[in-house]
Amino acid sequence: MKKKIQSMTAEVAGDLAIYAMMSANAYKKKAKRVRFDLNKLGWQQVDLNGKLTDKPAKVHKISGLAYNIYEKVGTNKVVFAFRGTDSKNDYLWANLSVPPFNFQYRQARKAIRKYLIEHRNKDVVATGHSLGGGLALSVSVRLGVKAFAFDPSPRVFDGLGNVHKPAERVIVYQKGEILRLVRKLWKKDNEVVKRKNVYECNYPKVFKGKSKHRGDLLAKGLLVEGATANPELSLDLAFIVS
Repeated sequence: MKKKIQSMTAEVAGDLAIYAMMSANAYKKKAKRVRFDLNKLGWQQVDLNGKLTDKPAKVHKISGLAYNIYEKVGTNKVVFAFRGTDSKNDYLWANLSVPPFNFQYRQARKAIRKYLIEHRNKDVVATGHSLGGGLALSVSVRLGVKAFAFDPSPRVFDGLGNVHKPAERVIVYQKGEILRLVRKLWKKDNEVVKRKNVYECNYPKVFKGKSKHRGDLLAKGLLVEGATANPELSLDLAFIVS
């Protein structure tokens, strides 16, 4: 019997909202899009050398791959937040690509593999929205790091040997978002993420008729719900920049 997908709870939202906010902030700044001040929650955006920055740690101009890096102050926790589909390049090089032309996926794995070698004491997590979620899952199955994917692309590119290294992997999506239809046909994510770790959200008061695939609104919904169980998140509610 097919197991039912989990409905989001305040407790789970309280744990995952930070990763959704990082994923949303990985996109280029656009008018009327929600941005999140993660400094209020003790997370600092840094470059590949650990220096404070407000710019992506890396942008590959040809393939379109881009990601932010966040460090939790006073800990060894590090998060790579991969940017989702943000340009025609992304559709060409990642969403519609097939091996050996899946450049963004290979570049993402290479970047984190190198970082893990150079920072063996760091607890690294991968996250992202849409294409960024697919990149996070790909990195996770190949390198064994935790991954939290939001409205993810079903493209995982786990290799000819179906490499599935053990790690916590979670998928979160908004009810009715467009890629859910694609994931039903392209079921690779079902192979790499346990059903119990797939959560459906429903935030009509947040989306208000806007695209259900917007990562910033999904993050806002998780933040609002999660703050009821995790009071620390309330610190960020008052500092959302629209």
